Amino acid sequence: MVKGRGLLKGMSIVLIVFGAILLFLAIAGFSVAKDASDTLSKYSVDGSEVENAVNKVAIVWLITAIIELVSGIFGIKSCKKPQMAKMCIILGIAIIALQLLSTILAGGVKAFSIVGFVIPILYVVSAFKVKSNA
Repeated sequence: MVKGRGLLKGMSIVLIVFGAILLFLAIAGFSVAKDASDTLSKYSVDGSEVENAVNKVAIVWLITAIIELVSGIFGIKSCKKPQMAKMCIILGIAIIALQLLSTILAGGVKAFSIVGFVIPILYVVSAFKVKSNA
């Protein structure tokens, strides 16, 4: 039995689920940004700053969602082919970096952002364990 395989598979499934949710939120974010800007303009307020800020966060979320989905798929495949675990490590580190960027753009650390760090960290740790058994 390969060490870390169960944790990698579990974290991969979580990443796929969270990636799908984040993809939906990112797409919704673009719509919300435009609606907020339109609503503010009805009251003679320039909503472009709000729209730009929300769009930046939505872009980061979209990229993160895609990487999470890909990471989840690679993680599940790595359970059967440990030599693929190196790619999981790279993708996991990318998710951590994007989570940090998202946290900064969103205005600081919140409870949900902490969860956003825990899952990819566990994913990377389990990928290292699987890789060490390759």
